[in-house]
Amino acid sequence: RVLPLGVMLDRFQPGPRDPALVRRYDLDGQKVLLFVGRMAGNKRIDVLVRALARLRTQFPETKLLLVGDCSSATAYREVSERARVLAAEMGLAGRVVFTGQVADLPAHYHLADVFVTASLHEGFGVPVIEAMACGVPAVAGASGALPWTVGEAGLTFPPEDDAALSDLVARLLEDAPYRTEQITQGLARAAQFSLSEYRSNLARLIDEASELA
Repeated sequence: RVLPLGVMLDRFQPGPRDPALVRRYDLDGQKVLLFVGRMAGNKRIDVLVRALARLRTQFPETKLLLVGDCSSATAYREVSERARVLAAEMGLAGRVVFTGQVADLPAHYHLADVFVTASLHEGFGVPVIEAMACGVPAVAGASGALPWTVGEAGLTFPPEDDAALSDLVARLLEDAPYRTEQITQGLARAAQFSLSEYRSNLARLIDEASELA
């Protein structure tokens, strides 16, 4: 039996952009692609940078916000540095922002127009559900548990295919009705992972195990 993780939907819900954070990251007038997670090698943030480069012709005022630990481990620092070098080589040095770990995670989701992750392996992918719960459409690599986690509510692309990722993001940015549809589906999907659902499912599994015992 599988008991999916729960998300605190009382914390993660739609909300306006925080003006202070907009100023901090210089996001006024910008479209924002958001990633949340450790800057580990499997997260493939380089794919996100390459996708941003593909988008700049159609959407020049777009930034990639990378939220999460980028310094506590040598591996995280190395991945972050390689991404910074790649961004500079592609003329995106000012458009890729590393925030480090943050105290107010929901407020950072509120900054986003699209949540993106190119991770090659995830056991679940909590940030995808948090993003959906905050009213942010999600685009995820079709690997590990991510296709199951997003279900029919999110969009997936072939692993490491930055062109496919940029195409999906572009449609979400330019097609308002389609974006609204994805947000609505995402909110419904996130509701399936509420803490009340988690407790209910846990109780059902304990009852089932007791009967089997």
